[in-house]
Amino acid sequence: MSIQLINQYYSKLDRILQYGGSTNETAVRNAFYALLNEYAHKRNLELVTEIPCKG
Repeated sequence: MSIQLINQYYSKLDRILQYGGSTNETAVRNAFYALLNEYAHKRNLELVTEIPCKG
């Protein structure tokens, strides 16, 4: 994974903590999605965010 993408992710996390005051899962979900999506697109892959499972 690109160091630049990871650094951008950490910068987003810092801003989320600064403005939102929280780093729980729902707060950082979009930043993590953006990181994985960029990684996937560079490899011609498609990121599917949530798939329902029958239990």
